[in-house]
Amino acid sequence: MTNTRSQYDSLGTTYLIVAGIVFVIVVVAFAFVLIRYRAGRDPTRVPGENEKHTLAEAAYVVVLIGVTVFLVTITFKTLSREDGITRAAANSPHSLRVRVIAAQWTWRFEYEGRPVVTVAPPQDKPTPLYVPVGRPILFTGHSQDVLHQFWVPDVRFKRQIWPDHDEQWGMVFPSAGVFEGVCNWFCGLWHQNMRFDVIALPGQRFDRWLSAQRRKAAR
Repeated sequence: MTNTRSQYDSLGTTYLIVAGIVFVIVVVAFAFVLIRYRAGRDPTRVPGENEKHTLAEAAYVVVLIGVTVFLVTITFKTLSREDGITRAAANSPHSLRVRVIAAQWTWRFEYEGRPVVTVAPPQDKPTPLYVPVGRPILFTGHSQDVLHQFWVPDVRFKRQIWPDHDEQWGMVFPSAGVFEGVCNWFCGLWHQNMRFDVIALPGQRFDRWLSAQRRKAAR
């Protein structure tokens, strides 16, 4: 599923733990230097001291490289799981396909099949995005002007939407509810009004809603 909250929470926790360990090491090393050389002792006059420093610096570089490789690896693993969901949604015959049109400063959602479109309601209210629970959704996003970002904070998911090409991503909402969505990339004067609400409905309720909207569009 692409409720990536657990994935990115876990990734953030790992980053926090690593940062804490590195911070402790730096503090301990700094305290050691202060105590060891507090009397102005010149390490260059102590036989073998410079060689020890060289080994310590080499060890520091090796540890730093190891930490960097570890963090990059787990980050790319998290991103690859997200890409896997997109591929699964693209290949599934049961996935719902929704086109996302971003423009200053509104959202527009178009459902595949007989035309069903949801647009921004009056009085600067969020644009509704209705989705089914537990069903793969393949989104195709495009911007009509500048760079925007489709962000649903509750599920820790964001994707940039570009004006020069279509961007695809897959999502599955595991439970019913309303999830706030915003544009997370500053896109102009009324950027703060570019909001949407993801309304996740149980499968049958969503099907009834979509059928009703298609009947209205056919009139």
